[in-house]
Amino acid sequence: MPAGKVIRLQYVTREMVRADPKTLFVFGDNIARTGLGGQAKAMRGEPNAIGVPTKWRPGRAERDYFTDDDAELFQVRDPIICAFHAMENALISGRNVA
Repeated sequence: MPAGKVIRLQYVTREMVRADPKTLFVFGDNIARTGLGGQAKAMRGEPNAIGVPTKWRPGRAERDYFTDDDAELFQVRDPIICAFHAMENALISGRNVA
């Protein structure tokens, strides 16, 4: 089976995600796994979407974002690694990742 491809999209809608169930859609997420702003609005909760944590929680306050000091915390590192493993597995199995 040929490997999947990484596809770069300018934007994503929930309709696009639902219309292409074989593609794994990726969005910037938070550790709390909450919020429907930005990319999460189109993808959160869909079975073919995965969030990569880039923040502690939704919001734009300074405390919501990771700092360099957070990089080695298992609460930050492990969910990011898991998301990248899911993307790798999708590609190996022939699925596209967008």
